[in-house]
Amino acid sequence: MIQSTAYYEAYVHVLKCLQRPEMKELPFWEHFLSLEPQPMEPGYLKKRQLKDAYNLECAFPSIQNYLGRSTIHILQKWPQWNSNLDESQMEAVKLGLTKRLAIIQGPPGTGKTFVGLTIARILLSNIQSSPILVICYTNHALDQFLESIYAVEHDIVRLGGGSKNEIMLKRSLNVLKRGSSTSGALRFRHGELMRSKRNVEEQIKRCTICLRATQISRGMLLGIASEQQIVSLYSRDSVNDQTIGEVWLKGTGDELVTDKDGGKRKGKQKVSNESSSADISLDNILSSQDLWLLPQNSRIILHDHWLQKAKERAEEELHPLSERYREVCDGLLQHDHKTSLKILREAKIVGMTTTGAAKNYDILQALGAEIVVIEEAAEVLEAHVLPCISSLTQHLILLGDHLQLRPSLTEYELGTKYKLDVSLFERLISGGIEHVTLRCQRRMRPEISRLISDIYPSLQDHCSVSKYENIKGIKSDVFFLDHQAMESQVSDTTSKINVSEARLAVELCVYLLRQGYKNTDITILTMYKSQMTEIQTHLSDRLCPRKSQNEKINDVTSPTPRVCSVDNHQGEESNIIILSLVRSNKMLGIGGSRGNIGFLKTVNRVCVALSRAKTGLYIFGNAELLASKSTMWESIIQKLENSNSIGPALTLTCQRHPQTEIKVSVAEDFRQMEDGGCRRPCEYQLKCGHACPRQCHLSDHDSIKCPKPCPKKTCGHQCPEICHFPTYCPPCQILVSKSLQPRCCHRVTLPCSTPVSGAICNELCSIRLQCGHPCKQKCGRPCGPCKVNVIKALPCGHRAELPCYEDPRKFICDQPCGKVLRPGCEHICRGTCRACKQGTSHIPCMEPCFRSLPCGHRCMADCSEICPPCKNICQKSCLHSICGHICGRLCTPCMEKCQWQCEHHTCDLPCHETCTRPRCNQPCPKTLECGHPCLGLCGELCPRLCRVCAHKNSGHSTQVALDKCDPSARFVKLIECGHVFEVSELDTHMDMDNAGVTAVKLKQCPECRLPIRRTLRYSNIVKTKLQQIEEVKKRVIGFQKVKSGNDMLKLKKYLAARQEFMEALSSNPGLLEAHLGQACALCGLRGHTEAIPHLSFIIEHSTYNKIMMAKLPRLGLKSDSTNKNIDSKLADNELAIDALLQWVLVCSIQNDLATGSAICDIILRRNPGHEKTTVIKRGLILSNNAERHVIEVKSKEMGERGHWYKCQNDHFYVLGECGGAMQTSECPDCKAILERMSHSSENSDADAANRWCSVM
Repeated sequence: MIQSTAYYEAYVHVLKCLQRPEMKELPFWEHFLSLEPQPMEPGYLKKRQLKDAYNLECAFPSIQNYLGRSTIHILQKWPQWNSNLDESQMEAVKLGLTKRLAIIQGPPGTGKTFVGLTIARILLSNIQSSPILVICYTNHALDQFLESIYAVEHDIVRLGGGSKNEIMLKRSLNVLKRGSSTSGALRFRHGELMRSKRNVEEQIKRCTICLRATQISRGMLLGIASEQQIVSLYSRDSVNDQTIGEVWLKGTGDELVTDKDGGKRKGKQKVSNESSSADISLDNILSSQDLWLLPQNSRIILHDHWLQKAKERAEEELHPLSERYREVCDGLLQHDHKTSLKILREAKIVGMTTTGAAKNYDILQALGAEIVVIEEAAEVLEAHVLPCISSLTQHLILLGDHLQLRPSLTEYELGTKYKLDVSLFERLISGGIEHVTLRCQRRMRPEISRLISDIYPSLQDHCSVSKYENIKGIKSDVFFLDHQAMESQVSDTTSKINVSEARLAVELCVYLLRQGYKNTDITILTMYKSQMTEIQTHLSDRLCPRKSQNEKINDVTSPTPRVCSVDNHQGEESNIIILSLVRSNKMLGIGGSRGNIGFLKTVNRVCVALSRAKTGLYIFGNAELLASKSTMWESIIQKLENSNSIGPALTLTCQRHPQTEIKVSVAEDFRQMEDGGCRRPCEYQLKCGHACPRQCHLSDHDSIKCPKPCPKKTCGHQCPEICHFPTYCPPCQILVSKSLQPRCCHRVTLPCSTPVSGAICNELCSIRLQCGHPCKQKCGRPCGPCKVNVIKALPCGHRAELPCYEDPRKFICDQPCGKVLRPGCEHICRGTCRACKQGTSHIPCMEPCFRSLPCGHRCMADCSEICPPCKNICQKSCLHSICGHICGRLCTPCMEKCQWQCEHHTCDLPCHETCTRPRCNQPCPKTLECGHPCLGLCGELCPRLCRVCAHKNSGHSTQVALDKCDPSARFVKLIECGHVFEVSELDTHMDMDNAGVTAVKLKQCPECRLPIRRTLRYSNIVKTKLQQIEEVKKRVIGFQKVKSGNDMLKLKKYLAARQEFMEALSSNPGLLEAHLGQACALCGLRGHTEAIPHLSFIIEHSTYNKIMMAKLPRLGLKSDSTNKNIDSKLADNELAIDALLQWVLVCSIQNDLATGSAICDIILRRNPGHEKTTVIKRGLILSNNAERHVIEVKSKEMGERGHWYKCQNDHFYVLGECGGAMQTSECPDCKAILERMSHSSENSDADAANRWCSVM
């Protein structure tokens, strides 16, 4: 492999262009080869309508005043007028406009760039054909030239990505392409090509992966293995697709084993490495469909075969894909060229580097620029200039100076042997081609320009350069500091450094900065890059001592002057140049000659180094060595000696004391003028009247702080501070004794400046407070409230110790509350006075409830909670079975045939239904064990009671009962407890509440209060009570479901909420709260139409029904519910409003805003100022839409505390905690007046027990 020692990218495009056949047809060959000395005028002048008439006002605004016209014929003799150009510059402008090959040499400071810009302005103003092509060797030079043109012409396009100029970055071709408005066809074509490119890239990537693969994958098997084989291999759920091939090859893990009967099952199978007795051929392996049954060696053979086939297929596909990819890339390149060419043709100036010109040769040929301007042409290799010229180029302008830097070559031999370092610019001038050399320089002061007079003998100084100010703080404006400090070589390189020179250059730079010069005024130049790095390091240490080395290197904004190599400073200038020549040695050379000066022999580099300064030039070097090795340096040093500008020490002068001079020859000598001045006292009088305490310095005195004591006495005491002019002296802090009269008779020690009005007396106060207690404060403090602790009575009845001043009404008592809670609870409150707000709001009672539930069990929940469904085992039973479920759930009805049978009456209904037969009152025909007739009734359990045998048990209590009963009385024995009662009395007890308001609970035995469930005589009463209990259960379950559904609505779990409300309605269809919740859940699920029937049901059972039917008949409301079998109470006002507001939101979603607004008006007419309705109506008016989709349902308690009853209209209701003792009230559903009730149902059973007693 051949490796280039240079950056190959910069040369490869040039070499390709030179190989093109069209290079033989380039214009200007008569000058390039035959060196024809007299170029003709540009060919485009003949085609111009105005021929050679040019308007020059764009470059010479005053020409109209002098000539009376601004247009001249450039090919004729030019008239004279007063312009800002000198004679040689005017000749250069004339040459640049009238010759097809214009060569302009510009020595340092003569303004060749300005002349080039003037020519460009005139051409832009008069030539309207193709863009002007501007080419420079470096990106930096290109940016400078284009930025100067940008001031008068913005229509510029810059090619290449090496720009660091913000203005030119915005005018780069890539940026302009992103913002250009290309045609639809071009955009479509570009998108089509990009899609094709991505598609081909994906296919090439797939083929490449296949060729590199060592294991088969599922995608590679497509088209190689059969579909059944692929399914068989990748049908295992327990193995990942990426690793299944490895598992299959190793033959480990769970295999798919074939059973004897042909079925398949998962199991452990050890795969053998040996084949069967008969050899297995590849054809047999390929025909196998169940790949997991193959032995391991067969699997390897099959895998290798598949892998080979896949790679062969990938190789076949890859070649056409590569061709296709090349075609697509060429198409994209052509498309990009079309887009770029469109933008370039619309521009007036196109700029690029020589490398960019060679790289974009095809675009330049298509662009066909007639005018080409090459800046710094003397630095460009001839081979790099030729690609910049096309067959359409008619005007070539070369600007440069071949006496400054030549083209750089990587191989030194190419310059010495083949003269390739001679530019086209230099060769044409040396060959006698007509050119103009600028002769007047406007940069260097005469002392500096004199140093390069041997290189430019005809160079003249403009009068302005003689008016420069002298360099401040240095006696000479130009000086060569001659030293003998030795150079050193950088390891692993041929580069040189001179540490002493580097330190001298840095110290001189710092000294100049302290004289008042800016960083931009000073540049340090050196011949070697290693010396440049050395100087940068020392300069950063001096100016940024607190930063780390990494920070100094990375900080591009560091406030330090520029340090640069001579080669990189071509075309630039600076007010002051500090030049480090580096070379200083005594090494013997060939033939016994002393020393070596390296680059310093090159005239071109020395010319650049000495011509960059404007006002000051300071050189550090070994004059003896230079003079002995170079005649050029010998002449320069002779000129410096003649002007007394060379020596072993540089003379510094003090600006404040001009008579003081200091000689410096090494870096340490600069410490004598550390602050920029001499070592004499400053002697400047500060504003305070004292003399400046520092030694001579040049910095401003406004920041100087005077260190002398303050002489002022404001109160008679001496000010202890240092001088603080112009601020006032601080308050005197000397302690003195002062009297506090008339406030008190005490004295206090205070600072002199502190008034007694603000002093505080620290003696004890002698005042007695209104409460009688003595004041505990200091004399100078307000007495304030009395803080003596006393015992006080609190409003809650307790007593507490608190400060005397504190109001007991505001004191928070933490003693136990101890009050009896509300009726029906009557537990002692366990809270404190603080928690219960002094008895106005008690904490919830946490004692067990123990209320009697309709089922007969006691509630075990907290007393403060609504009784939940009973969690005990259900006690419901009949002669057939026992329920056994949780008591709070609905019981399953018994479907067995009813057992209430006798010889007089029968019942054919199921056990759970109310019997159709009456009670049988016929005497029981059975005979007791004693032989006497039974005293019971037909079909009932025989009581063990005999009138005949009763006298034998005279001590038994039942004798008294029988004696009191009628001789014809019959008795009933309760199956549940065995107690016996006279039938008429027990019938009266059981039938007592059948006709009016009844308590929803089972009848109890008057003796033991055990619920009566299975005694057949009272089956209908028991079944009726059980049916009522089931109805109550439905309501309690519905209440719990509604509460749970409302909680789901708050969490926006609408589906779960809907399920809860559906279950509530299934147990209690008339539960209005469940209908509202179901409507809200449906709206949350976007089922607004399905929600309307639920909302209608609520409104039909509210007081809003009539007004809604009258105002909005289109809603279809009815006077009664459509389902007469549904029992429901009348909706309260707040529930009805919530339903109406939800209906408003439904109307909003359905865009029926008129109906929604009418409903809001109905609510507000009955409830003026209702906040929620007002907000929703405002949303309808302002945004034509309601703000929410679901109304917020109030989380109020569902259910009541107390006992359940049924009114005469079969409505179920609850009376409060005390059971409604002897109170008359109305049914909450039908508003019927309820008759007076006994104090409680439990007491009513006890009263009945007092009216009779059992006979056993």
